[in-house]
Amino acid sequence: MGLKHSIRAITDLKTKTAELVRGAARGQTYVITQNGEAKAVLMDVAIYDEWKHGLGLVRLLSLAATDVAKGRVVSNSEAKRRFRTAAKRHHGR
Repeated sequence: MGLKHSIRAITDLKTKTAELVRGAARGQTYVITQNGEAKAVLMDVAIYDEWKHGLGLVRLLSLAATDVAKGRVVSNSEAKRRFRTAAKRHHGR
């Protein structure tokens, strides 16, 4: 199914809810429109969870890229040393 079949009016959601939910469960994503304007997305929960997890990873990568660009980096050996020091403090050694 192409994008043309993925755009549905809110009235379709009201009258064909079960059909759209079955489609979402099979991997179809629907853009729900109201008065001709995109307002919501209907998708499978597992796909949404994967998408949300991926978005979190992209945010972390963006933060890391900013740190590198601003020179906020340490060597691998320094990072290990800091980790060991923090771990000792945390475990009371």
